[in-house]
Amino acid sequence: MSLVYFISDLHLGHKNVLKFEPGSRVGTNVDEHDRWLVDQWNSVVKPRDTVWVLGDVCMDEEKVHYLDEMRGQKHLIIGNHDNLDLSVYQKYFYKIHAMMKYKGFWVTHCPMHPSELWGRKNIHGHIHSAVIEDENYINVCVERSYGKPQLFTDLIEKFGRKYVKYPHE
Repeated sequence: MSLVYFISDLHLGHKNVLKFEPGSRVGTNVDEHDRWLVDQWNSVVKPRDTVWVLGDVCMDEEKVHYLDEMRGQKHLIIGNHDNLDLSVYQKYFYKIHAMMKYKGFWVTHCPMHPSELWGRKNIHGHIHSAVIEDENYINVCVERSYGKPQLFTDLIEKFGRKYVKYPHE
């Protein structure tokens, strides 16, 4: 059986990411950090699983190759730091989106404005270890999960299922 996971803000190849929030990422340099992310990812994701990466994947085109080592079928929600040419991302991701609806949830990089939620919860990244004190927001950044993609069914269990099936879904 294949599973669905979510993660955000990998920041592969980001030379300063280890300085921003010490203790929430591992490595003494960017290469150790990137290798740690691959290991954390592969400790939970199997080849037939699906992983939604919610933006800020890679800061250096020389490091994007790490995505090849990460298991599963990957989908990308573009983030504010995803500035590589779209053709680069297309080599590693099954589909690329700006935002999506997934089983009654909004899936975005940046948290959505509350007036745009329309009865759904928002699975998002962008804010790293910060938490929005509102049950409608689910932060899946690397810092919140020690680098491991988070299982969708666990997110539902932890944050409550508010599934609304709309006719057009």
